[in-house]
Amino acid sequence: MRASALSQLAADDGDIIKSMQYFSVYDKEDGWFGALHNLNPGEGYMYHGQQPHDLYYTESRGCVDEETAKDYNWTTDIHDYANNMSIVAVVTLDDEQLRSDDYEVAAFSDGTCLGSTRLLYNERRDRYYALLPVSGKEGMHVVFKLYRSDVGYEYRGPADENCGFVVNGIFGSLDQPMTLHFHGDTEVQEQEFALRLFPNLVKKGGVVRLELPGNDGSVQVEIYNALDVMVDKQIIDGTMLHLSQTLASGIYFIRAYSVPDRIYYGKLIVQ
Repeated sequence: MRASALSQLAADDGDIIKSMQYFSVYDKEDGWFGALHNLNPGEGYMYHGQQPHDLYYTESRGCVDEETAKDYNWTTDIHDYANNMSIVAVVTLDDEQLRSDDYEVAAFSDGTCLGSTRLLYNERRDRYYALLPVSGKEGMHVVFKLYRSDVGYEYRGPADENCGFVVNGIFGSLDQPMTLHFHGDTEVQEQEFALRLFPNLVKKGGVVRLELPGNDGSVQVEIYNALDVMVDKQIIDGTMLHLSQTLASGIYFIRAYSVPDRIYYGKLIVQ
């Protein structure tokens, strides 16, 4: 349906049409390439063109393609943010470029998935791409994860592999894609959980109790500000977190590493 709906449009190389969940890129040799297969009545889309265009939408209809209907390991609530950006990338694992749609790439900030996609094969270029839509707001710190669906393995990208969120930003192209690097020794099996804090509104220097089911030992706690910069790190015994008097008023995000393979995420407001 996508090609039919845009058949009256003289698209240029690199033009992008996107929803909040998928996007596709135009190539004069290949036509439209990506995970956005249908333009549905009542849903919003944005077109990024290399030059101004007039779009006359046809009345043709289509069904959902199998690619769009694939199961994903991570889910995104597209209603959390009003804006998104688009990443066109190839993916390497241990410096070898991946060549399988068994892999899913996702973007995260503070433990929340901002978007994910399976790798897509481009026959003419003989290459698999990640066309990754990322929801968010200006200045958010974005990191990446990789999931191999056939064996259930999850990998984190290097700590220095990240980018800042840019509203309607476009990073990479089919001819010059970004490269997202992952390494086998970064494979993790952690499960992520919501962290309950009491109280979650506290004064500077206050004490917060963390609810960590099943934990009976020490806990590593990291505190991040709204810019995703770590401002404090503690190893605590038990569940009581003592806040520093130097913390400025504002919103903070807590990461607690508890029993093996569990990470808890929570939010705290300091008055």
